[in-house]
Amino acid sequence: MKNYKVYLIKETKSNNIIYVGLTSQPLSRRFSQHVSKRNLNRDEYKIELAQEYLTLNESVILEEMLIKQHNTRVTGFNVSPASINGYSNLHSEDQKNKWSEERKGKKVSEEHAAKNRIARLGQKNSPEHQAKIIRPKSVICIETGIIYKSAREAASKLHLQYSKISLVCNGLRNSTGNLHFKFV
Repeated sequence: MKNYKVYLIKETKSNNIIYVGLTSQPLSRRFSQHVSKRNLNRDEYKIELAQEYLTLNESVILEEMLIKQHNTRVTGFNVSPASINGYSNLHSEDQKNKWSEERKGKKVSEEHAAKNRIARLGQKNSPEHQAKIIRPKSVICIETGIIYKSAREAASKLHLQYSKISLVCNGLRNSTGNLHFKFV
């Protein structure tokens, strides 16, 4: 069974509590994570054990009580009133929007993208998202008058390269296989 602990981060000079948290990690590692995440000066802050050898539920209750008692959501770094199963998910809409804006436009690793794909398996896209998805454009062969669902379909049936059909349709090439194509 894991040993959960509740800890406090305090200002060294004033001894004011600025953060209450829970962890099963060694306090030194957890403090290093706070220091790097918030660019804290180790000389100005310290970590202190409030209670250890707790179950997860006991540590969640104590953490919530200490956050309220020391008002660290207003005067400190806590953004959530409590943890659920050891993870905070009771964030305000302002905090969620702030994080959303910070993440917009950032690239994710291939590993992270793969995890997201697996997590979404079986879920349907919203109508708004469906409207944004690029659909293949139908193409017509000028010489034969046949309309194909896409450049890929035309290429398959006419034994041509679809990328060259696409170039013809986009006006970047005159013809391919002595045939002319246009988007319908």
